[in-house]
Amino acid sequence: MPGWRGLIEFFEDGRLELYNLRDDIGEEHDLAEVDPDRRDSLHRLMLDWREQTGAPVPVELNPLFDPDPLPAP
Repeated sequence: MPGWRGLIEFFEDGRLELYNLRDDIGEEHDLAEVDPDRRDSLHRLMLDWREQTGAPVPVELNPLFDPDPLPAP
């Protein structure tokens, strides 16, 4: 999947973001809702990888998490 960034998963609210870095190097256009099949496929790959490798996953939520850190333009 050239150009596609590994999915961004926010543990605090379960949100997923998906970007095509070939077309959107600045990660300005979240495609998670536009391409849910790709989002879900990449998420499944990520979950499988975590399980296979025993990758650590946060168990405590970040109290400083801000889902919208940038002011609206």
